[in-house]
Amino acid sequence: MPSRAPTSKRLTYERLTSADLGVFHQLVVDPHVRRYLMDGQVMTATWTSEAIGESDALFAARGVGLWLLREGDAVVGFAGFRVFPEMSPEPQLIYGLREAATGRGLATEAAEACLRFAAWPTVLAAVDAPNGASTRVLEKLGFVHAGRVDGAFGDTWLMRLGQRIQRTVSHTWDGRPVGADERVDVTLWTAPGALHVEVDAPFHGDPPPPPGADLWNYEVVEVFLLGRHARYLEIELGPHGDTRVLTLSGVRAVERDHLEIEFEARRADGRWRGHAVVDAALLPPGLARLNVYAIHGVGDARRYLACHPVPGEAPDFHRLAHFGPYGDPASGGGA
Repeated sequence: MPSRAPTSKRLTYERLTSADLGVFHQLVVDPHVRRYLMDGQVMTATWTSEAIGESDALFAARGVGLWLLREGDAVVGFAGFRVFPEMSPEPQLIYGLREAATGRGLATEAAEACLRFAAWPTVLAAVDAPNGASTRVLEKLGFVHAGRVDGAFGDTWLMRLGQRIQRTVSHTWDGRPVGADERVDVTLWTAPGALHVEVDAPFHGDPPPPPGADLWNYEVVEVFLLGRHARYLEIELGPHGDTRVLTLSGVRAVERDHLEIEFEARRADGRWRGHAVVDAALLPPGLARLNVYAIHGVGDARRYLACHPVPGEAPDFHRLAHFGPYGDPASGGGA
């Protein structure tokens, strides 16, 4: 029988009810909890009662709402989903922990459990820009920045999990259009703890790379994901199942190389299709921009293609200033 509440290793999840008014009110007026979630305000018992009623209504409509979090016998916080109509009509992920329960990964554990329980294809969350701890939790789970609104602490980031981003490599590196026989389609989306990358590309029949070879010297599709402070992730995927994944901090300043990912590639009917699963912890903080490239051909027939062209004297895929927005499908450099 399917569980009626989230489950995780260290926490138990109890549906919030009117009988929990006292303990829930203690949580929402806790200085650590209310600092960001309540914009620092001390909420009234009436507000808390109304929040429980809203949770009941969301359970009735969508099967989710707010749960109290227990570690052993102690109530350490709450987590679940709530509608903030001033931001969006869709339920948002929300959680709050007592300060004594922070620093041990419980927020990540609770948020991931709620996401898996809801099993929605896309989920929204909001976080105040100064709240670095919650931003890191959401980014670790695969949320990416989707916009901003004004909040009591300045910018409030809207972050989304699961949005499908589609891009087409349809130009040469310096901006000349290419034909349909060279175009490459790439789709990206996030799920709890992971980034998924799908490639649909022509197979040009180039020789496979030998073990340990630099993949960019062979037939390859490359995805670059750029965050704050010039930190970026480079994902190289080949039609023969080869991968190379690097994190960088500054142009060509490699931090980590040859990182492990899951990847499967299949070749058929003159095309190749691949599916990669990347640990969301590898995504750069503040992911906001990207570019996608494809390379094929041997010798004088070598071709360098880009979604967002990177003009210059020679192909240079690390021209970060020419990357396009991550979250705007209209910017995809498509057909």
